[in-house]
Amino acid sequence: EPAWVPTDLPNITPDVLYHTFESVSSFVLLGEIGGASIITPGVDDPTDASATKVGKYERIANDYQEAQLFVSPDRKDINFTEFTKVSIDVYLPSSNNYDPLTKKVIIGFGDESEDGANWWQNLIQYVSDDVALDQWVTVSFDLTQALYDREDLDMVFIQIGGGGHSTTATFYVRNLIFE
Repeated sequence: EPAWVPTDLPNITPDVLYHTFESVSSFVLLGEIGGASIITPGVDDPTDASATKVGKYERIANDYQEAQLFVSPDRKDINFTEFTKVSIDVYLPSSNNYDPLTKKVIIGFGDESEDGANWWQNLIQYVSDDVALDQWVTVSFDLTQALYDREDLDMVFIQIGGGGHSTTATFYVRNLIFE
């Protein structure tokens, strides 16, 4: 197998960027879902099976892991200068074990194409306060200059439940939206 080669991807500066997780095709640009945690789009809303479908976020038994989203179909570096805010709706069931899981949500940004397996050493992330359980909560973050200064970011990641432990959990997500 050939050695990994760092790649500087072409840059885009979108003015629309989102994934609703309603279906595998309900996105603009952020369509490739990867990472160690798994998001399955198009599952029943845990509060109402007849409501719009959502994403099921499955935290796997690794100390540090997250769900990752990339530009689809061809990966690109994203300039986020057209946006001032990012938000996501999350549902954290009380049936999870919140010791050691945290009730925090992280939305972050990394450069997987050039930094490879070490992308996490040069990331930007926003961390929520504790989120209420058993209800949909909108977590939103104002974007900062540090994000605008980067032209190499090709990944948006979502981490729920914290790191440094291998506790599995199921959460739900919808409407990852940049505005």
